[in-house]
Amino acid sequence: MTLSKTLHKQGYDLILGSIRNQDTLQLWLKKGANKIDLYKDSIVEIFHSDSSLIPITNNVLSVNALESETFDFSMGIGLVQNIIAPLKLANTDFKNKINCGKKVTISYNNSYTKEFTFGDIEEFIVAAETKDISSAVMAHLNKNDIVVITGIIYAKSLNVTIETDASENSDVVASLNEIGEGKVKFNSDSSSNISMNANSDEYFPIAVKAHRIVFNNDKFKKLILVTDNRNFF
Repeated sequence: MTLSKTLHKQGYDLILGSIRNQDTLQLWLKKGANKIDLYKDSIVEIFHSDSSLIPITNNVLSVNALESETFDFSMGIGLVQNIIAPLKLANTDFKNKINCGKKVTISYNNSYTKEFTFGDIEEFIVAAETKDISSAVMAHLNKNDIVVITGIIYAKSLNVTIETDASENSDVVASLNEIGEGKVKFNSDSSSNISMNANSDEYFPIAVKAHRIVFNNDKFKKLILVTDNRNFF
């Protein structure tokens, strides 16, 4: 089973987009077929409640290198470049170094999961005053356009296998390691495959759990999980 399917079963959406600054309790706007966009940095910017929200660490849900996702070469390299952007390498143009790439397989290691419980967030919204919510925000709520991030899986290690058509990759690997500046390491694990490993000092988000906030006639109704079978992020 692929990593994305494994995560969907747990209610999580593997982050595939270029935006990778997701955080728990952020509010995102998803209008119809439009792409999802960050709306508010925190749920407390809209809902003012006396109920408390306390994060928990889900020790059961973790990601390891045995669970992977495979992409075509162009998409996979683009995704890798987005993931390692926080490492601030001077150059991440790996694609031009590998002229005959076929597939890219990605996995993660050294992960943990931070979540807020479904019940706590519903209780928080129910206890909140809605009279101070602006008409523009309430319009989005009544249209069910607002999604709240309720969980994130973070990781520190990225593992990549790049399948190429080349019979020999030693020169390419040497060139790639110059680009990696010691933060990203490349090896030739077979005549045609190149392996890559990047370890960050800080955890970065790799998957998101999110719920749609459902309102009707200015009244909160429920939360609906939206990341168990959709690729929003």
